Amino acid sequence: MFMGLIGLILASIVGIFWHNDALQFVISVVGVLVFTGLTAWDAQRLKQMALALPDGRAVHMQWSARCRFTWISSTSSSFC
Repeated sequence: MFMGLIGLILASIVGIFWHNDALQFVISVVGVLVFTGLTAWDAQRLKQMALALPDGRAVHMQWSARCRFTWISSTSSSFC
């Protein structure tokens, strides 16, 4: 997934200089897929971390994940 992100950044730089509607569409679709995959991977990692903790600390982990998701959502919506 990380290599997909690097490829997406490189393709975006190429897209800045080479204006092609099909390329921009492909970059958009690949971007959605890469970030969906990264979000799913991060959610699974947080789930595994929460399962590895004692029961009392799992609640703190859930709130931490919610705060992180809220922060990511609020910052990404300002760029749209």
